[in-house]
Amino acid sequence: MAGKQQHDRDGLVARRILEREQLPQIQATVTGEGRGIEVDRQGALLATESC
Repeated sequence: MAGKQQHDRDGLVARRILEREQLPQIQATVTGEGRGIEVDRQGALLATESC
């Protein structure tokens, strides 16, 4: 298991949203570290310094 919750079609979500909304795909210039951030439902954010 790679993440907290793994779902078979997670990789398709962003592509489908872009297609549905007719938005271009852009390449990000930043990379987030896996599990480097944590957000709760009250708006608190915990992040590693390298993120």
